[in-house]
Amino acid sequence: MLTLIGCSSETEPEIESLSLEQADILANALFRNFEDGAVELKVTRAVANQTAGVTYTGSIDWSQGLALFDIEGDDQTTGIAWTPTVLVEKVPELTAELKNLTGDTVEWFFTPLNENNNRQAASAAYDIIHTLGSNTPDNAVLIRQNPGAGFVSESDTEVILAYSNSSVFTFDTETNLMNKFEFLDGAGNPIWTAEVIDRDAPDVVVPELAIPKPAPAQ
Repeated sequence: MLTLIGCSSETEPEIESLSLEQADILANALFRNFEDGAVELKVTRAVANQTAGVTYTGSIDWSQGLALFDIEGDDQTTGIAWTPTVLVEKVPELTAELKNLTGDTVEWFFTPLNENNNRQAASAAYDIIHTLGSNTPDNAVLIRQNPGAGFVSESDTEVILAYSNSSVFTFDTETNLMNKFEFLDGAGNPIWTAEVIDRDAPDVVVPELAIPKPAPAQ
């Protein structure tokens, strides 16, 4: 089940209700991602007063819990990766500091997990990307009851369906596989956009060498 939470606008626009077939496509979207092995994605996070935003380009295998992404547009972090047990980030500033202090070159750093094993606190990108795969289908009947759920538009190649007020999927009309996911703010503007680049991506290989990320100076 998609559990992202977003704001909704005070005035809801008219939207055509989902058919049971359309709801079934939504219900299976995350499960089919999970089953598909390694998938290459381009994920963009909108940033106020910044046209390009922050871009994450890389691959994820939801069934294995593995991901590796390069990051562009972030002032501090240029990469992120995770396994089922650890999330690591590439932080050039920390790499340079460690090199000056010890002479060692370490590119990847991990944030120790809290007592609830919470990686979402370490990275909003993890929260968004990880959520797009699920080992079980959703409930199509319940999806039809979601506020904002409905049919948005359709072309010869794609159909756009709203899962809720804040979550919109674009599917390939031939395969019913997800092409794009958008997480919206209350005004309907995308905060996060995830686009599928390649569903035949190579296996994901996560960096093995990482050390704890230093705590911020008090």
